[in-house]
Amino acid sequence: MNKLAVYALLWIFALILFSNAAVSTSWAPEALEIPYQVNHSDRIVIGTVKEQHAGFEYTDVIVSGNEWLKNPLPRNEITLEQNEVQMLLLQAPPTSV
Repeated sequence: MNKLAVYALLWIFALILFSNAAVSTSWAPEALEIPYQVNHSDRIVIGTVKEQHAGFEYTDVIVSGNEWLKNPLPRNEITLEQNEVQMLLLQAPPTSV
């Protein structure tokens, strides 16, 4: 391999390494605002994390809800699955009366 090919490969690797598109995702500036988050949320709950169970690709989080602010469920405890991208409602056990 000649020197020119080595320099060309190093230049290509440097471009890839320092390229913003290759390593990050850009968010709209309004995504950091609370009204935007409220309008783009399925449910909003105020509560306390009771337990966390870490898995290989996700973490199960059990939340004890104190107050529902949007789309309430008739339960106080919910289980959420959190991965790097989103959080999903897995189950909501019945409320103890």
